[in-house]
Amino acid sequence: MFGGLFMTIGATFSGAGFKTAPGGAMIAILLSLLPIYTYIMATYDGTLAALLLATVAAFLLWILARRRPLANQR
Repeated sequence: MFGGLFMTIGATFSGAGFKTAPGGAMIAILLSLLPIYTYIMATYDGTLAALLLATVAAFLLWILARRRPLANQR
């Protein structure tokens, strides 16, 4: 949910992020509440492929968990 915020924190260590924009922390936190913003930030950050892979993996795990009930649920 706060992917944009954590990407901004990571960019701060390389000389960008919070160092360059006054009030950038609040903007990153507010925009991080929109799920699509995480994908936009990942595109600029260069980690979009990893985010898409993690999204697909989480979706597949969710589907598999719904198809196969747990042993103690009857």
